[in-house]
Amino acid sequence: MQPKRTMRPLMPYRDILVARYWERAIPSADPDACWGWRLRPNHAGYGVVSLYIDGKQVAFIASRVSYLAHHGVEPSQWVLHHCDHPLCTNPRHIYDGGPPENSHDRDSRGRGVVPDNRGERHGMAKLTAPVVRAIRLRWHTGGVSQPQIAQDFGVSLSTISDILIGDRWGHTDLDIPRAQPRQRLHLDDKTIQVIRTSRVDGMRLREIADHYEISMSAVTDIVLRRTYKHVE
Repeated sequence: MQPKRTMRPLMPYRDILVARYWERAIPSADPDACWGWRLRPNHAGYGVVSLYIDGKQVAFIASRVSYLAHHGVEPSQWVLHHCDHPLCTNPRHIYDGGPPENSHDRDSRGRGVVPDNRGERHGMAKLTAPVVRAIRLRWHTGGVSQPQIAQDFGVSLSTISDILIGDRWGHTDLDIPRAQPRQRLHLDDKTIQVIRTSRVDGMRLREIADHYEISMSAVTDIVLRRTYKHVE
């Protein structure tokens, strides 16, 4: 017999999970339409709500958190989709299910074939192939920083970095050399203190995140002392 699949319970973290869920969900004006998600999906195409628990980042599937937010209880096991859109968290589109329902849902929808959702075919794509090419050409022309490119094109620094090294849109512009991954700054205790002081002095989360090449949620966790609690 296969061991029973277990998931980290939601209820101990209900309030913060639900609060972060509503910060990221994009409800549709049409109650029957799929909902969007503000952040990058995980490798399986699902939105996630991340928390730091005991010093480690833990990702909760957004559709499970949606079920908790709308029903007041967490699902028994998995949350399945009527719409077959993993990123959707519309409560009308999701339902509680176990292994038999999950297997039947997977087989009936023919998920053995993985669709090509790269580039503009991705439901959450904000850029187009010509824009991505313009970003790469501007970087290789020289004389401009990645934060400046991110500001000019209205995307995050991490998006620009991923495009330039090929982690995103890697199937396009094969004639343009890829950039080398940048060495991320090590966040030592002094750096953590500077980040907290910068925020107190009024520096924006995005500015701090771009400077240290970390996410805004990571900056928030540092400032609120959810992480690096040992640093005074």
